[in-house]
Amino acid sequence: MFKSSASFYRHLGRWSSTLVCCPECREPMTVRHFYGKHASQKHNLDCRKQCLFCFGRKQWPHGQKNRPENVNHVMACLQRFVEDAKEESEIEEEETVEEEVCGCRDFQPVPRDMQGRRKD
Repeated sequence: MFKSSASFYRHLGRWSSTLVCCPECREPMTVRHFYGKHASQKHNLDCRKQCLFCFGRKQWPHGQKNRPENVNHVMACLQRFVEDAKEESEIEEEETVEEEVCGCRDFQPVPRDMQGRRKD
């Protein structure tokens, strides 16, 4: 099924604030930052000639980014990239275990302005 470049940018905009980790350097960032700056600056990828989401495994000649087969590939990679990031974040949340606090650590705040006096 052909997807247009407009629908790709619509999906990119929808997921732009989603937190992901770069698969290569494990640096946390948003999808917008990964696509706009990180992939091109840190990993020397060119979004006009290669797919950023699979780190350049799919390449095309300059000017053919909007061809149907290339747009479909980039859309599929973007979806896979975001889904993998969501799965990893869910796994990390499950691994985080809260410490149980013993009963002796109950905190009862005392207002500073009252300094132990009763309120009238």
